[in-house]
Amino acid sequence: MEANVMHFVQRELNMITMVFLFGLIAIKLSEKIKIPDVALFMIVGILIGPSVFNIITVPNDSVSYQFIIVLGSILILFEGGIAIHFSVLKKVWVTISLLSILGVIITAAVVAVTAFYLLDISILYALLIASVISSTDPATLMPVFKQIAIQEKVRRTVESVSAFNDATGSILTFTLLGVIIGHTELSISSSIWSFFEKPVVEY
Repeated sequence: MEANVMHFVQRELNMITMVFLFGLIAIKLSEKIKIPDVALFMIVGILIGPSVFNIITVPNDSVSYQFIIVLGSILILFEGGIAIHFSVLKKVWVTISLLSILGVIITAAVVAVTAFYLLDISILYALLIASVISSTDPATLMPVFKQIAIQEKVRRTVESVSAFNDATGSILTFTLLGVIIGHTELSISSSIWSFFEKPVVEY
């Protein structure tokens, strides 16, 4: 029993160590070739994953997988949160509202109609697919802004949209998912409250 536990712990630690090692290599490489580290993370992950070289295989229900997902989300949210200033939000709130709310809803509607007719699925499932991919997060642009000079107002606007954009997309996704599995009823008021509550909790 104790040997099995030790083997399990050692395996999970090895996975986490390898992920961090390849992540550090990707960061250094992205600095050299001047591309966003997020894009390089995805490329490296595909290469070392089971689809290509099969160097790292992490089951979705493993401790290492959950640890990496949670830690990665914390780091991304923390980096985005410290870059947002309320003084900037007051200046560009109209632009942020249009992009992060109306923009996501319009994108979701277009994708849902397209999926409904092309994939021949129910409208609820079409809306769910649309909600998942409608949040076109501009977070990948943030590393670019560190490498090139750009107008401060534009940079702050993109960073702020990145936060609220995710909130709108996630609220749409989890609301529709709850409706599909029968755990939630559509409620406009609760969805509006969730939009304002989620960014505050995250940041």
